[in-house]
Amino acid sequence: MTSKFLIYGLFDPETKHLRYIGKSCSGLKRTRRHGHAPAIEHDNTRKGNWVRSLRNRGSNYGVAVIQEFDDDLSLDDYEIFWIWYFRDLGYDLVNFSSGGRGSSGWKHS
Repeated sequence: MTSKFLIYGLFDPETKHLRYIGKSCSGLKRTRRHGHAPAIEHDNTRKGNWVRSLRNRGSNYGVAVIQEFDDDLSLDDYEIFWIWYFRDLGYDLVNFSSGGRGSSGWKHS
């Protein structure tokens, strides 16, 4: 059984490339909200554009659990770590921030 507290990744089902890192306090329920139709229609972030492009191709993102926790005390720090880690490996993540609480790393255009 998957933990309620986790770090997860969304990946392209065709290329298998990891595209997004997120955190959840509600288990895998959180991962479904990224593709919720009304919300995604107005999401003009890189993530929103990516999810819409998948939908336009008749596809949906895949989900992978990266790390599980017993509580939410470390979620922010580990989300920051995993975003940094995968970006450092060269993954083209669509996260608009560096993770954690708030929007550190996000630059308003």
